[in-house]
Amino acid sequence: MGVLPGHTSLVTSLETGVVRADFPDGSPHYFMVSGGFLEVADDEVRILADVGEEDSAIDLARATKAADRAKQRMRASGSKDFDLARAEASLARAVARLRVGELRSRRATMSERIGGR
Repeated sequence: MGVLPGHTSLVTSLETGVVRADFPDGSPHYFMVSGGFLEVADDEVRILADVGEEDSAIDLARATKAADRAKQRMRASGSKDFDLARAEASLARAVARLRVGELRSRRATMSERIGGR
């Protein structure tokens, strides 16, 4: 979902995913969010997330391990104590963190190319 100036007011729930915020200097910043709400009003966007992590705070090695653990739990789902919803939520958060890391790397590569000219 994109929000431009003059967007109609709205409130919506957030699922686990990536948020891109373009700062006044034009630079994009990426965040992993999980749960919460987004509000658009008076040309402002407010996000109240259950979990929110800026790209610089995300440890990609840890996110990769978390994704692997969630996948393993899902493959071994025969246990009566297995909580599929919890494993799926864990995997979704890990995948969103990895996506933010990928976007961070692309941004850094683009900055190097522009700076190197």
